[in-house]
Amino acid sequence: MLKSLVAALLVLTVHSAHADLQKENLLIEIPKDYKLGFETKRENMIIAEYVPIDQDVSNWSDVLTAQIFLGLKPPSVKAFQAVGQGMLVKSCQDAKFMDIWQGQENGYAALVWIQLCPHNEKTKRMELTYLKAIQGNDSLYLVQKAFKVDPPKEDQLKWVNFLKTVLVCDTRASEHPCPKM
Repeated sequence: MLKSLVAALLVLTVHSAHADLQKENLLIEIPKDYKLGFETKRENMIIAEYVPIDQDVSNWSDVLTAQIFLGLKPPSVKAFQAVGQGMLVKSCQDAKFMDIWQGQENGYAALVWIQLCPHNEKTKRMELTYLKAIQGNDSLYLVQKAFKVDPPKEDQLKWVNFLKTVLVCDTRASEHPCPKM
């Protein structure tokens, strides 16, 4: 049942048929060299974590995570970001943040940013994370790419460009059209 719920909310490849889309959808194409490492639904949240095929979700150096906060409607994506940043500062005193882009995307408010934790107290390692939040009508969607190593600049650019391809659409609303597949 969990898999069908996740499948209904996460369209994992652009090869999925447009006819399969219903209501509001997070569209994200998981790279071919990644595998599902973990998925769960908790009260009002769905999480799916993907790791490179040669890594394990319990011991990763980089991970791609998609989260759907069911029914969450914060005042703005900036307000959502501020809560997350506040939580990170508690576990990483030297955390740094930088917005990359904020605006409208397919009719939804969206925000892309970077956060750096030079030394995470829990993992004892640095963490660099690229995040994209999209405020849908039904839920808030967050996709993040995290590294426990300092990735080369070309990898950083690759993942910023990847986040540009992530979008939310709604089959019920012409102002949030789903792409033709």
